[in-house]
Amino acid sequence: MLAIVALGFVANLWLTARLTVWACGTAPAEEDTQDGKMQLNQVAFGRVHWAFWGTVLSLCLLLAVTDQLNGRQLEPLFHLSATVCGYLVGDMLPQRLGRILHPVVVCAALTSLSAGAFGVLIGKGWAGGVNAYLTQEVNSRGAGDWLMSFLGPVVLSFGFSVFSRRLVMLRHRRVIAMAIVTCSLFSMISTALAGRLLALHPKFVLAIVPRSVTVALALPIAQSLGVSSLPITAGAVVLTGLMGANFSAMLLTWMGITSPIARGLSAASSAHGLATAALTASESETLPYCSLAYALSAITSTLLANVPIIRHLLVSIAG
Repeated sequence: MLAIVALGFVANLWLTARLTVWACGTAPAEEDTQDGKMQLNQVAFGRVHWAFWGTVLSLCLLLAVTDQLNGRQLEPLFHLSATVCGYLVGDMLPQRLGRILHPVVVCAALTSLSAGAFGVLIGKGWAGGVNAYLTQEVNSRGAGDWLMSFLGPVVLSFGFSVFSRRLVMLRHRRVIAMAIVTCSLFSMISTALAGRLLALHPKFVLAIVPRSVTVALALPIAQSLGVSSLPITAGAVVLTGLMGANFSAMLLTWMGITSPIARGLSAASSAHGLATAALTASESETLPYCSLAYALSAITSTLLANVPIIRHLLVSIAG
């Protein structure tokens, strides 16, 4: 799966970027590159953040170890502080290392390790601790559930950045539509074909077909293809996102892609939300294009996968 995801991600990134540059022209218009009125203010983390969240994390551990409070009651607060501290660790990495390990990746890894370790500490076990991070239950919400509640406003805020570039997007609407449809279709077909060439089990191949789509829509796509092993689909989506977060900007620069439109469309449509977060953190001018591609590529892939001809084609290619 790793080889298919890695090679497929690079191929999608290259195809979408080159197609966009070719269709838009090699020299982007002035309004495509200027930052405009909306800017992303970079947050500078300092000692105050470290002191506060480090103290919260330490107190949770201390209270759990000394049995002063029920460890299960401390889980959400511990997980939240571990998440913030994990991102702070990722943010302080040297620049060279940060190009390989994005803060989002470091945060996810350290948070998972912390959640599992805390679960062992309070007697729930490693899996129980990790599962407690995101419960999706109203009566026992974890830190992940609270953080996910902010997802709606965050996605809504994307609309403001998209609106700020509405004239540019209208001028390039055909290019944007062509790039997103092409990337979505190429991603699914190439993944199925690669799995067939590697003689993988058809169900496994179909499970990783929607790897470039955000997990909320990747799972329904997999189900429409007759997949029952949804954790495989989720794993492929996460792996694609991690690669996008770490390598999208570097690969696009290496490919000679400088247009914000091409960089934003290719990164978001190839590796969904994680690539969007990573790229826009350092290149604010790509945010509207990333936001648009992030949403439209997921919708387009869902629609394409439910077209009978395309669905049968994917199933037949997978074997």
